[in-house]
Amino acid sequence: MRWILLICGLLLATAPPLSSVILMMPIVPGAQELDAVPWAFFFHAWRWAFYLVGTVSAAYGAYECWQQGRWYGRAVLILAMLIATAIHVLVATKMSAEAMFNEPETVVRERLIAGRLNDEGVMVVERNGVVAAYPIDLVAHHHKVIDTVGGEQVLITYCTMCHTGRVFSPIVDGKLERFRLVGANYYNAMFEDATSGSWWYQATGECVAGPRRGMALKDLPYEQIDLHDVPQRYEEAYRRGLVSIMRSDPSTGDRGDWSKGFSKWTGDEGDSVTRRTLVLGAVVPGLTLAYPVRDLCQRQHSDSILTDTVQGHIVTIVGNSCRGNGYRISIDGRPVQVHADAWHAWKKFNPSTLLRRLGH
Repeated sequence: MRWILLICGLLLATAPPLSSVILMMPIVPGAQELDAVPWAFFFHAWRWAFYLVGTVSAAYGAYECWQQGRWYGRAVLILAMLIATAIHVLVATKMSAEAMFNEPETVVRERLIAGRLNDEGVMVVERNGVVAAYPIDLVAHHHKVIDTVGGEQVLITYCTMCHTGRVFSPIVDGKLERFRLVGANYYNAMFEDATSGSWWYQATGECVAGPRRGMALKDLPYEQIDLHDVPQRYEEAYRRGLVSIMRSDPSTGDRGDWSKGFSKWTGDEGDSVTRRTLVLGAVVPGLTLAYPVRDLCQRQHSDSILTDTVQGHIVTIVGNSCRGNGYRISIDGRPVQVHADAWHAWKKFNPSTLLRRLGH
């Protein structure tokens, strides 16, 4: 009985951290394909109850085992306790999504000048005439950055597993909200807000677990373009010195080196559409579209304007980057927000998408 108490206690005490790793990290094959959020959030929300019951049970069982056990039994007991402790320490430090992808202590932006223009991809936000560029590789490491642009708070996000960039307003219920990275589900980053402990998908800004379930962050317009195109695209702001670019802060150091190259990702090769195909996604009421970037950038006349007719709507596409940067899409003459995503991510969070293959 004492061993049963010990084992059950240790299982209960380690269930919350183990669930966060097994269900919310891309470690166990197939786990990311499951709707794991309800289970992971349950263990997380009730973690202190699990810790209390598990610790009391394990402590009583350990005491009885130590008192009545032989040397080998005591050795097994010590090993089991060390393993349980190591699980908690590792999940709270090295295996914590929040620790691995640290948020910058301070967001540092400097004026964009001609001598520092290159072909790296950036996410660009314009608010009240002020323009801020965020290198995709840098945001990819952090997954999220809260900044102030033109007097407005903005939340810049990028998920490395689905190559999805999004910009939201971090104002929730009238107040600035803070978020931390808790893991991922369906290969998309999951954030937890500091106020209510609710969980939000990065791809949609939708809250799917916790007191705020059903709410959604407000989308803010942005562009994903090559850095050397920023001065031309935002000519007036650049001329007035109102264009700046985020730089790495000391807290990041070389920890973000692993994410270099995300801004130049072009998806898979070949003619067929697979889960890793890079697509341009666009949404208007009643119509969701996706265009494989490879079809657009490898056409014979890459500088021409493409036109598509979908359900009576006229779609025009301008751009030729094989990395999905700098494209502009209009539907019935109205510009729409363009997202460059991996196909599996776009399809998952936009299930009614019509995949369009121009030239096929």
